[in-house]
Amino acid sequence: MSHTPDRLTDAIRRVLKEEMGRSPAVRGLLVELAELVIAEADALDAAAEDDRSQESSLVVGGGPSTGAPDAIAARTAAHTDKEKGDDAGHAPEELLSAPVPLTLGDAGVTIEVKGSASDIAAVKRAAAGGVDDGGPQPSAPKPKPIDLDLIEKRARLKAESCRFFIERRRDHGDPAREPALKERLDEMIATAKSMPECFLWVFWKHEEQPADAELREIAACYDALAEATALCARAAAPDGRLTESEVQQAFQLLAEASSALRAALRATWLTSDDTDQEETHLWLRRETSVRGVFIERHMNLDDPASPERASEIIEEAKRLLAAEENRARKARMIDQLFNKAEYHANRVRNNDRPDRHDFETINAVMENLRTSGVGPTDARVTEFRESMEGVEFPADLPRHEHLSFEPQRRNAPPADADGSWSERVAEVRALLKGGRVVIVGGEPRQDAIKRLEDAFGATIDWVELSEHGSGARMQAPIERSDTRVVLLLIKLIGHLHADQAREYARSADVPWVNIEAGYNPNTVAEQVMEQAGERLSMMAGRDLA
Repeated sequence: MSHTPDRLTDAIRRVLKEEMGRSPAVRGLLVELAELVIAEADALDAAAEDDRSQESSLVVGGGPSTGAPDAIAARTAAHTDKEKGDDAGHAPEELLSAPVPLTLGDAGVTIEVKGSASDIAAVKRAAAGGVDDGGPQPSAPKPKPIDLDLIEKRARLKAESCRFFIERRRDHGDPAREPALKERLDEMIATAKSMPECFLWVFWKHEEQPADAELREIAACYDALAEATALCARAAAPDGRLTESEVQQAFQLLAEASSALRAALRATWLTSDDTDQEETHLWLRRETSVRGVFIERHMNLDDPASPERASEIIEEAKRLLAAEENRARKARMIDQLFNKAEYHANRVRNNDRPDRHDFETINAVMENLRTSGVGPTDARVTEFRESMEGVEFPADLPRHEHLSFEPQRRNAPPADADGSWSERVAEVRALLKGGRVVIVGGEPRQDAIKRLEDAFGATIDWVELSEHGSGARMQAPIERSDTRVVLLLIKLIGHLHADQAREYARSADVPWVNIEAGYNPNTVAEQVMEQAGERLSMMAGRDLA
């Protein structure tokens, strides 16, 4: 029972901290309340001090005490000034008492506020989220920045400290081992001191530490938190290459790791939340709110994760991080291949008698791109192929198929499966050929992409989105300079994603078309001409001019 007040205080602190982080109105209200409470407490302290001074003077038979501390005297003077008015020309305001409704999160209470009429009015405005026109209001504090890299480092060090404590406890008193153990202990403490808010609680000698089995479990949970944090740092990075579904998985793993650590730390003497566990939870709440990502489990206290799942969390986080790193490595390799091809292409274009080696290297690079999954309709391949137009290869060295690829350029496109593409397809083809069409909604279908590319002579960029994930992946393809139109598959896209796609298109000055009845070329062409034909024609004329 001796810890009950501490636990109650800590629980109140956590609730207030969380609610203040959510609502500027609540923060303003609590500031008002705190100021009133402090003022009232100061007044009571001053009054009590005056009473004690007067009693003392009666006992010794002297006058009023003149030796009160400066702080008490200042508070007494301030309280007296408040009661008398700001100056001699203002009468003191009458002290009143009034109920004020207060909402904290989902809970509502009514509190009794004492003060002047202006004080009570200010509190009521703050409680209602209003603005006090009588003077400047306290600005909402900026959210505390959270550094995931720092959290990862601290979590790894805490995991190491737990395992080291087990080792040191086992070998305690061994004179042969003690110097080395002491040196490692000093190194870890020095490392912790070099990082902000890094407390190695397991080395606190004034409290009894958990048993070895519990410390191993806690160490595993710290490891899981570190791995999940490293994964989420990549998921949130601008150049991250996780898919939307993988980002959601990463966030779920971090939620589970944070919750599992909190559960494991119940075996310790700690009465406050671990800094890294608390900051990862706060980061998740902010990031999922911004991205519109829903985390299904372990975001609430009544849904704790099991510390026994730490090893599975570590394994899954490492798997996703390895997949992201492989994609990033492949992207860098492809960039290097294009740079290499461009280097040799410049040598060919700028040399009256180009070296055969340059042509062979260009062909070899195109083959490497092909085997890496970069096809002839890729925009970068198309751009490179166009830059090589007019360049003659040696007679005995044919161009690579990527460089000899000929997209359909006739006004009349090839026939669809039923042999009857409409005249509208030819009209749209004239407006879109050589450009890019972005499709949003549903899952990309390679057969449909091929059919649309053949029909319109354009690159089809079908953006895959998860149902509850962010639509940020649409922005880059929509804003590309060669994007001519955005197709919204209305029956396969959520309202939020559709609105976001339109906003991106509007910002990029690109027309969008609502497709409601299938996406075969005839249907698409009809809707494109009906909804955006005039604008596309104007854009085509502007490009020609």
